[in-house]
Amino acid sequence: WMARKNPGAPLNGYGAVFVREGKANGVDPRLLVAIARAETSLGSDPGAINVKNAFGWGGDRPFATCDHNIATLATGL
Repeated sequence: WMARKNPGAPLNGYGAVFVREGKANGVDPRLLVAIARAETSLGSDPGAINVKNAFGWGGDRPFATCDHNIATLATGL
């Protein structure tokens, strides 16, 4: 679905991470995907790419990996 809606987006291929982190934190993984799509088109926004922050979590806060960004949001929600 993500690849179809936003071809070439940085978070394409991270479906398993969304599911894992959502389940681990009691958050519907679809909500996590919806937030990333609404905030940065699944990480495609130029401001999100360099800092690996697809959710706008903490403003321009940088993350080492997209996995860490997804996990941080899921935990925070």
